[in-house]
Amino acid sequence: MLISRGGGGGSGEYMSALPQDEAYMQHNGGIVTGEEGDEKPPGFCWSLNECLTEEIVVLLAVQFVFYFNQPGLETAVVPLNEHYLNFTEIDNSIFYCVCGVELLFFFVVVKVMSKRVSDRMILLIGLIIETLSLGLLAIFVPRLIPGNVSKNLPMFIICCGIQVSGLAFLAVSIISLFSKKVPQKIQGFSQGVRRATGGLATIMGPLWSGSTVEQPFLMLIVMVVLFVLALVMVLASWKRLKTKSEPAGKGFPSPSNILNVESETEPLIPTDVQA
Repeated sequence: MLISRGGGGGSGEYMSALPQDEAYMQHNGGIVTGEEGDEKPPGFCWSLNECLTEEIVVLLAVQFVFYFNQPGLETAVVPLNEHYLNFTEIDNSIFYCVCGVELLFFFVVVKVMSKRVSDRMILLIGLIIETLSLGLLAIFVPRLIPGNVSKNLPMFIICCGIQVSGLAFLAVSIISLFSKKVPQKIQGFSQGVRRATGGLATIMGPLWSGSTVEQPFLMLIVMVVLFVLALVMVLASWKRLKTKSEPAGKGFPSPSNILNVESETEPLIPTDVQA
């Protein structure tokens, strides 16, 4: 259906009677899209303002703490192993290899859990695991006797095993929640902010642990305090971290909604974009 815009005569312009976002204008025998309907990209100030909501700030804080503590701990592990466990380079390589295998296993565990447990609950589980494991290390490491491998090794393996198990919970839930809580228009901008936050923390964490490796209690207690602060922030903003597919007032989906996870697994950019 065509609607005349030119008043009278056959030379008037015509416009298709379609919705505004599908309207086309006919001009000089060619079809061009109306410029008035084009949407301008969001500005920097508007995008930054959208990133300063409560839930986004909390997730950025958790991201910073996670990437501050983990690289910092990895930096300190090698000299601590050499000092307290008499580890050689090969021993440290085997240690990291075992940690990598454990981490892959827990990524599979998180994959299975994500079908039944909400993202914010996975985040909470990860924070609790990391806080407890670093707390145990803060208590245990300062009491170690250098070179007493038979006594030091079992407790050290237990603490590190618990700590590595929590990494998959945090790594997956932070990215998942962040992409779902940020408006689609500023996904690129917000992911850049998230990566910049993680990059800054990755630089600061090893600097901190490297300068305090000879004072393990101070190094570890700061990491514990940071995780406690992140845990408090998550609990204080618990309702704001709820996603659309999660039942109201519950961290776990009800049995009737276990398979209703389309909105939590849908792609960030719709595939059926209209021409």
